[in-house]
Amino acid sequence: MFISAFTLFILTLLTSLSEPSKTNLLFSLSSETSFAISLAFYFAIVLAIIQVSKNENFTKNRSLLFTNVALCFYFIFYYQVLKADNFWYDLLPSLYSTLTSLWMYSLYFLGLFLHLYIRINYKRHRQEDYSLIFFLFPFIIPYLLVTFSIDFSFLINPNLSTYYLGFIVLGISIVSLIAFPYIIQKIWQTEPIQDPILKDKFTAICHKCQFSHGGIKNWTIMKSGYTAAIVGLVSKFRYIIFTPRILKDFSHDELEAILIHEIGHHHYRHLFYYPLIFLGLLIIFLLISPFVDNFSIPNTLQLAIYIPLIVIYVRFIYGFFSRNFERQADSYIATIGYPVDHLITALDHVGKVTGNTHNHPNWHHYSIQERINFLNAIKENPKVIEQLNYKIKFALLIYLSVLILFLLLILWINNNNLL
Repeated sequence: MFISAFTLFILTLLTSLSEPSKTNLLFSLSSETSFAISLAFYFAIVLAIIQVSKNENFTKNRSLLFTNVALCFYFIFYYQVLKADNFWYDLLPSLYSTLTSLWMYSLYFLGLFLHLYIRINYKRHRQEDYSLIFFLFPFIIPYLLVTFSIDFSFLINPNLSTYYLGFIVLGISIVSLIAFPYIIQKIWQTEPIQDPILKDKFTAICHKCQFSHGGIKNWTIMKSGYTAAIVGLVSKFRYIIFTPRILKDFSHDELEAILIHEIGHHHYRHLFYYPLIFLGLLIIFLLISPFVDNFSIPNTLQLAIYIPLIVIYVRFIYGFFSRNFERQADSYIATIGYPVDHLITALDHVGKVTGNTHNHPNWHHYSIQERINFLNAIKENPKVIEQLNYKIKFALLIYLSVLILFLLLILWINNNNLL
């Protein structure tokens, strides 16, 4: 699932870096010819995906990895070599970004669907594995809204300022953060939890934690997973979702502990900090993009700069905060006086049902055993929670200080026309 989400992010970056009206790298081909070649090449990629998906020697993860890498390779060829996106510019220049984005996402999801269809048809995947498409789809909607809004604004007024475009992006981003979780939980086909006893227990915990929400629901499309999540900043559009298997196989005490963990994310404002941390990546892009543009670096080489930067940032900066936010959410169960052992039991249960994965490294959550060890440390010395909270506050202070410094540097470079 992570590899597909990362691939989708890279493809979005590819699309955002694409520029029309440039000759392709092979020959002086017309946009129609380049587009026709791209279709033939896509057909060849799809055939390769089908063959790998049929192959018994490829595991589920390996075949999914091949599918994503193959599609990534196709779109690099499409955008950087053939410049086949010129076809959409010649067809309707005012909506170029919207059309090329829709086309790119359509081809990606078609390739992913064919991979899943073949695997399911050959009994190597379960029917519910189509849920991957439902899981990924909501994340492209905000980008499409931004792209269409910018194209439409330029259609009305071609002389729009950069500041106006910035307000469009900011406005859509804010609306998405507030209201988009409602759309997400609909696409993810969530349903109210049916167990009346469990519902009463969940209600009591929410009351004790002073936690308001739009619903605690069954995450029906994720039938095979053992997980839970919280989405939404505003109470009316805030949801906690549990997968069917975790609701079925875990005890009420374990489920209550998992609920408290998710509420802990809200209590410590992690849902606010996560977008802020990803904002740092955008600010770094804004800082280095003038240098990239000034040296006229081709888009192909720009990818060689941006993709490693994304990987490093997500792995180390986002990964650091994510691991510690998860640990902080774990600690919340002790803060409200609920038995820590219930969360320890729940984590141990997750490790067992997922194949004794207690010691599997996890760059964004810590391993299950590390989380259990931390909870045991809290039982022995509750001051561990204070130490963790101080560590996170200090890290956020440093992060925000660097973020502000970078913003000031960007403004200084622009105001002095240094590049």
